[in-house]
Amino acid sequence: MDNKNETMFKGVRLIELKKDFPLIPEEYIGKEPSLNDLRQFAEEYASILEGHDELKVGLEGCVNFTKETWTNCTYYLLGQLALLPSVRLSTEILNKAVEKEDQRLEEYGGPCHQAEVWSMQKHTDWFKSIKNLITVYYHVKTEEYYAPGGEGYLDAKERFEKNNIL
Repeated sequence: MDNKNETMFKGVRLIELKKDFPLIPEEYIGKEPSLNDLRQFAEEYASILEGHDELKVGLEGCVNFTKETWTNCTYYLLGQLALLPSVRLSTEILNKAVEKEDQRLEEYGGPCHQAEVWSMQKHTDWFKSIKNLITVYYHVKTEEYYAPGGEGYLDAKERFEKNNIL
């Protein structure tokens, strides 16, 4: 991994637990990324994500799933919650997927055979991957937002200049 990648991921706390979700910066509340946004981000920032296939496996799996003719362009978040790729992945949506999986486990019990075990593990891995990609997305986008020339920087500069009476 090169220095640029190490610097980009410095300070980024990746998510391990299923019920932990990315912290949404205030600037992105109501503007959470969708699967489509994450795909665009992964393409645009491929150099940053290079060597971090664990961050792309969920995105790639879900995107490929939407291409199957029988899915009507939907994918199943955590294997349970059907979503269109344009739906914003808010904390509420992520939590709803966890709740739905927990409810199904309670209703039906655990997996009946090895194929179900594998499928459940795959969707859990994809879910974790997507949440970690969202975490990196927020990190990179927030840095851009407040960097010189960024929208947040320009807003702050304008407020400062208006309030700075000399």
